[in-house]
Amino acid sequence: MDISDQIVERAVEILGEGGIIAFPTDTVYCLAADIYNKDALAKIYRVKSRPFNMALPVIVADMEQMKRVCRVTPLGLFLAGEFFPTGFTLVLPRSPELPDIITAGKDTVAVRIQDNPVAAEIVRKFGRGVAGTSANVHGKKSPVTGEEVLEQLYGNVDLIIEGTCQGGIESTIVDATGDKPLTLREGAIPQKSIDEAYKRFQQVFQR
Repeated sequence: MDISDQIVERAVEILGEGGIIAFPTDTVYCLAADIYNKDALAKIYRVKSRPFNMALPVIVADMEQMKRVCRVTPLGLFLAGEFFPTGFTLVLPRSPELPDIITAGKDTVAVRIQDNPVAAEIVRKFGRGVAGTSANVHGKKSPVTGEEVLEQLYGNVDLIIEGTCQGGIESTIVDATGDKPLTLREGAIPQKSIDEAYKRFQQVFQR
């Protein structure tokens, strides 16, 4: 997937200015903002009509960025090695530096690493994680094209980047804060794969 340096630079600039952008991911289109800008995060909630008691997921470029937003448990580290970067999201203990608005006041945060080259390059160039939630009005179908984003969020997004979503299915969300993985939402990664990965984790770490 080709994307010009100018578009990436513009996306990074808008994020740095507290704006919100939409770009394709390896699952569905994403609405993104700086994880440390409370006003930008509040704008995402308003644009999506998303209840403020629903936390926003975080997209990071790599494990280094990931460790800045959460505490990576042994199980979380293993599952990250098994499934990142794919349509897979980990719930882990949050960093105290994250604003409460992004975690909805909870002590956990949902984190993922992108396989989509557009999303990955933007987050990498931005230099820190972004809030990354599906670019739809709450309760409506998650968009997989820029046109579908425009139909739902017209006039409320500072930049919509055209591209292709590889999957079209939301990510699987797994809570790895405990000793066993707890699937909160089955999506792109089937439950069978999670179960098999946990068996491998037990063989390595729980002998």
